[in-house]
Amino acid sequence: MRKTPKLALKITKSLPSNSLIPTSESLISGHSSLAQINDQIYIGSYEDACDYLKLRENQITDIINCSPFNCPNTFKEDFNYFNFELCDSQDFDLWDPMNAIIKLIQELKSDGRKILIHCYQGISRAPSIAIGYLIQCEDRNVDDAIKHVKSTYMKADPNVGFMIQLEEYYKVIHSKRGSL
Repeated sequence: MRKTPKLALKITKSLPSNSLIPTSESLISGHSSLAQINDQIYIGSYEDACDYLKLRENQITDIINCSPFNCPNTFKEDFNYFNFELCDSQDFDLWDPMNAIIKLIQELKSDGRKILIHCYQGISRAPSIAIGYLIQCEDRNVDDAIKHVKSTYMKADPNVGFMIQLEEYYKVIHSKRGSL
């Protein structure tokens, strides 16, 4: 049986601007590596979240920021932001925030919204959430979910701790479905 540690999860809808906001050249770079995971979900890095033209081109409406203290919300007047402070550490318990983000994604998708999930480098946290979503909502196994994410977003490389948790997440989700 999995022990669920208590997790203080602070979810905010926006953060105040500060001096970490990118320069105007980086805001309209056009060099985004933004990747489409399915018809409504995209993943990327902070650089992608700052590429206004790419966000508009892909009709992004909502941005899930997995690292709001390192990545200020740049275009608050143009997009809805949802902030989840995830730590890119092998010891970080991904379960509670992943479940909260997946629930949010389901709600946004049901309203026809297009969502960008991003973290600072776009390597571990955002791809892990996308993989968790594919496991939970598209009934994929871990290997298939990872292959799918990596096929569209080559930067994806969840840390070892997240990979272990995603394997366990799949087993729990699969066993619940098997008992229904």
